[in-house]
Amino acid sequence: MGAIMNTLLLAAVLLFPTVHGSTVATKDVMLPHDLGGKANIVIVSFSEDQRVMADTWLPLVKNIAEQPDVQYREVITPSLTGWLTENTVDAVFSFRERDPGVYEKTVTVYPNREALVRGLHLPTTHTIYTLLLDQSGYVRWRADGSMTPLEGEQLREAVTALLKS
Repeated sequence: MGAIMNTLLLAAVLLFPTVHGSTVATKDVMLPHDLGGKANIVIVSFSEDQRVMADTWLPLVKNIAEQPDVQYREVITPSLTGWLTENTVDAVFSFRERDPGVYEKTVTVYPNREALVRGLHLPTTHTIYTLLLDQSGYVRWRADGSMTPLEGEQLREAVTALLKS
């Protein structure tokens, strides 16, 4: 856990891979193209039990996303094995999530899971990743695991710097 990258803004060298997904509200989404902000915060998780880690970030991320030109998405990309299917994952999420506004902000990505992991050079799928993307889809800041106070402040500062650039 902890920040993988702790510079204020990374050089724009790692591009978020283009992946297709759908919101829990069943709207098709093409990431990163459909993010829409000058600054875009993306929380990537790989299993339902990682929601606990993602939930540590969401209050801050939602607060930051109240600024003009800031968007956020939570990307869930579980491994579909055995009885687990796309419809099962979406149904479980819909049942557990009580805020229908979150349905538009949560994107499930199934067939492109490996492209996402390889494209972002993620060392493991046993944790979550919180990414800050610029409007072109380049990763400008990244952390893994549950939020720490330091990482929260770094994200806020990185968003401010990105909006000013």
